[in-house]
Amino acid sequence: MTVKAPQGMTEDALTTNLFRRAKWIINNIDRMDEVIEYESNKEFISGEKYLLRGRRYRLKVNKGDEPALKFLKGKFHATIPVDVPEFEYKSYLQPLFLEYYHHKAEQVIDERVKRYLKYFDDEPSLIKIQDLKEKWGSCSKKNQLRFN
Repeated sequence: MTVKAPQGMTEDALTTNLFRRAKWIINNIDRMDEVIEYESNKEFISGEKYLLRGRRYRLKVNKGDEPALKFLKGKFHATIPVDVPEFEYKSYLQPLFLEYYHHKAEQVIDERVKRYLKYFDDEPSLIKIQDLKEKWGSCSKKNQLRFN
């Protein structure tokens, strides 16, 4: 694992911060490994549970005209075309879930960034959500915020 710190931060200050946050870091790394393993084995069928803001909610799949995904009354509701067999649900629903999560992440991150702007001198020049693979987020020298 790589640790990056602001330029000019002493090694002692970095070590102190790491030790102070070590339990949180380890717990979140372990939790992410569990989430990735659990979420990667989904079949996208009724009854499965999907994460939303730290909680799991059931999926209800219905037949209809166009593929769609909504979150209503504490459940994910998906619509699959009538002629699609259950073993093909994943190919329709996985992209819809990714799109839904991306949109939800944009909303939450925008709200959080606005809340914390008062603590900083400059506004971000860019706020972007993307698949970063190896990290939770980053801030560039050009004040660009990128979130996983």
